[in-house]
Amino acid sequence: MPLSIPYKLAFHVSRLDLDCLQAFVTTTLRAQSVHEEPGLAACQLPNGSLLELYGPGACYPPHLFEHSPVVASFPVADLTLAVAQAQAAGLHVAAVPEEVCSGLRYCHLQLPGGLIIGLYQEGPAARTVSADDGAGPHLHAGE
Repeated sequence: MPLSIPYKLAFHVSRLDLDCLQAFVTTTLRAQSVHEEPGLAACQLPNGSLLELYGPGACYPPHLFEHSPVVASFPVADLTLAVAQAQAAGLHVAAVPEEVCSGLRYCHLQLPGGLIIGLYQEGPAARTVSADDGAGPHLHAGE
């Protein structure tokens, strides 16, 4: 059964794998290129899911691929609530929720074994959380 909820997958790949994976997702999975910069290709699948392909030269937070070359991210209706629930379940905030563009808030969480996952909230309800929300260090790409 195909997934109907859009999701985000980030892949840390070699230059060779970046070119190969980008060709595969555009040809076989019918993804459309939505953003490219040195070392990074972002493609959107027909169901709205986003694939971010990070190769050599890409800029990303240092914690992102520390324990795995793939990071899955999931949409939530209320990012602040979801982060609190994740912390209660034992996950740690790797980077406080931040507004990455208008109407999109994002947060990386770390499981006890080190694996990173992401949560994101889209839409007009997405708001920036203050730096004193107690959620931990605020990291930006490239820091």
